[in-house]
Amino acid sequence: CVEVCPHVRLKGGVGFSPLGFYALRPFYDVSEIATCNYCGACETACPINLPILRDFAPFATFVEVKGSGLGGSEKSEIILLVTDVSSSLEEEVKLALVFLKSRGIDAKPYYYPKSFKDLLIRRVEENAIRGDLAFAKRIYVVTPEEYRVLKSYLKDREVVLVQELALNDLKGAYKIHRGCYYDLRTDNCSYAFLDRMSGGKTERKLDFDVSLCPFTANKLNIATPLRLLLGSKLTKYQEKISPIIEIYRDLIKKYKEELEWYEGL
Repeated sequence: CVEVCPHVRLKGGVGFSPLGFYALRPFYDVSEIATCNYCGACETACPINLPILRDFAPFATFVEVKGSGLGGSEKSEIILLVTDVSSSLEEEVKLALVFLKSRGIDAKPYYYPKSFKDLLIRRVEENAIRGDLAFAKRIYVVTPEEYRVLKSYLKDREVVLVQELALNDLKGAYKIHRGCYYDLRTDNCSYAFLDRMSGGKTERKLDFDVSLCPFTANKLNIATPLRLLLGSKLTKYQEKISPIIEIYRDLIKKYKEELEWYEGL
């Protein structure tokens, strides 16, 4: 677990590995060790199958991410699942829907209300998630982190990372960053997701053109596969569409205020 742990590389010490956690827990505050990437590389490498992330959970100090949600969610057999952690990636969600539509995949956006923090630290029962998403036969997501966590809960369900599909359509030679959540063998963790979940700020420079992780892409100021494929096309029409959207937003706001006035009568 020590050799594969991105947290060890970030902190520069063996003590920040699961080995350090178990050795120091009886004597010291281990919250800083337990607030790690939660990528699961350690559990994959563990020869005796220790439930490492479950043991970390009571000590992890992740912050609550405030999600903006979606205007509406529609239950469908094929969904683009958005959580509070990816709801801030509005452009990425739009691009994913456009990309899937171009492939003939009619995925409906679905906002999953349970906290991604609770999903990450395994605070939610597997049966609860399976029950919540029983209606969906295929689930698309826009971040590797959601892909990894959902796959750990929905082992027999089809979960697909849209960024990987878009990557297959890219033409040209690019340096691709897959990240620790999608490829557990990598040592190129940007720590962008960990910073988002812990409220930290980690300096890290990586030499890549494209990242499967939108958080890494934002941190390094590079593209995701979806942005590279469709970003320029979407921007072309944005100026024409935006004023129309604003008109409808103003109308909806006006009607909502009038309805609230009548509510008590």
